[in-house]
Order: sequence, then structure tokens, then C-alpha cells
Amino acid sequence: LREIISKVKDSHATQGKASDSPAPSIESTIFELQASTKLLSEVLNDFTAALDTIDNLPEEQEAQTEQYIDTSVDLIDEAQRLAMELEKA
Repeated sequence: LREIISKVKDSHATQGKASDSPAPSIESTIFELQASTKLLSEVLNDFTAALDTIDNLPEEQEAQTEQYIDTSVDLIDEAQRLAMELEKA
């Protein structure tokens, strides 16, 4: 999802400049963002459900999982904001 977000931002930052490759349509970009966001959300839900079944997670692993979850949620939020911005365009 991070790569898709970067690709979309780069694509729109260079819009108007000469480019060898055609820019993807806004609709396909929105679809890609939404599909990837949905997939990450589902994986994150499965991951947190699996974590709930573990009784004593070592402190280091707990910190790593919290960081993973926070990063995933931030990516989901960013992708949703970007999709909404593209829909308005």
C-alpha cells in the first residue's frame, strides 16, 4: 500500500510534465487504492485476532506488533484520504 500511495503521489506531482509512460486513469487509481486498503484492513484484522489468542507476548515483540499496527492504520488512513482527494478531482 505504501508503494501505491507513493506511486500515486509521484504521478500527480509530475502531472503536466513530459512523461514517457501514460498516467493511469483516476478511476483505476482510486480502485487500486481502495482494493489495497481493503486487503490491508482484512490482513490487519486477522493479525490482531491472532494476537488476541496469544497470552504472554514478550515485551519486544509486543512493541514490534504495536508499531506494525500503528503503521498499518496510518497507511490505511493516508490511502483513504488520497482516494477521497482523487474522487473530488
